[in-house]
Amino acid sequence: MEFRNGLYVGKKLAQNRHRLGWHRMSEIATPIALERHYTVREIAKMWAVSENTVRRTFANEVGVLIFGSEESRYKRKRVILRVPESVLIRVHQQQRAA
Repeated sequence: MEFRNGLYVGKKLAQNRHRLGWHRMSEIATPIALERHYTVREIAKMWAVSENTVRRTFANEVGVLIFGSEESRYKRKRVILRVPESVLIRVHQQQRAA
């Protein structure tokens, strides 16, 4: 993950931003903004896995909102994920197919 403008950005998002172009990214992001966004705890409970497993699974997925702050000498790093329903369904289908 990269830290930009006070937010963490997943590697896939950074790679796809250049490939898709900004105008297409905004077209993709608009419907996602209106979807229900799940917390790490909610997904872990639904899928009966640990919260760390959910964080690892969704950390670099396109469309996941990642908020947080960098780790400093006196404060630990805090990362908050919010996963849109469409991303949750896509990852679940990929996991089932594997």
